[in-house]
Amino acid sequence: MAAATTIVLFGATGDLAKRKLLPGLLHLFQSKLLDDLRVVATSLDEINLTEFRDLAKKAIKEFNTREADSAGLDEFLKHVDFVGGKAGPKALGKAVEKAENELGEGARRLHYLSVPPKAALDVVYMLRDADLVERSRIIMEKPFGTDLASAVELNRKLHEVFDEEQIFRIDHFWVKRRPRTSWRSGLPTDYLSQSGTATTSTTFRSTCRKLWASRLGPVSTRNWRIPGHGGHPPVPDPGLHRHGATHCA
Repeated sequence: MAAATTIVLFGATGDLAKRKLLPGLLHLFQSKLLDDLRVVATSLDEINLTEFRDLAKKAIKEFNTREADSAGLDEFLKHVDFVGGKAGPKALGKAVEKAENELGEGARRLHYLSVPPKAALDVVYMLRDADLVERSRIIMEKPFGTDLASAVELNRKLHEVFDEEQIFRIDHFWVKRRPRTSWRSGLPTDYLSQSGTATTSTTFRSTCRKLWASRLGPVSTRNWRIPGHGGHPPVPDPGLHRHGATHCA
């Protein structure tokens, strides 16, 4: 069982959070894979904690693919806090501090960024200003930049705040744009075959290691995941704290 963890969820009222992440966090909570769990949700929506918990409850009931009894769902929601993004880094830091005081010594931090590329750096800087970088991991969901130049710049600025081993990236658009991206990056056009990325993981990892090292700067290819067609975004893995990140595939 992994250490107790506070998960800071950015973009918590968005479509991805409602459809995938909130149901996934409920499952993580109920699976007992962690000693304990707290969720500090945040978004730019002007809502309070009660309104967010109602939103989360409705989303989980609509999109959860597993059986979830009302008592279990209510118990999970007691572990969820909400901070409006406009409240600033100080308010976020206080909410995380409160959660960690409840979890006790040795609690871990996992920051999950379910935000568009243009908002990613604002979130990174908020985490820096809230003093929440230490002993944490950061998951960057959705496209990593909008093109090669923006990805290189985002990567450079990201490394000013987080070490590479703290970062885990998930880019759905590698799959959506695979023929064009493959040609332009020099990757074989069939490296993401119809059978999914799992069977091409070894080839992909060895190829993208050279590609990103030369174009994107220092990047560990252990810290990327490319979901296959119809693939669900992964539930935050408690093993991230022990192993850095899961493999690409």
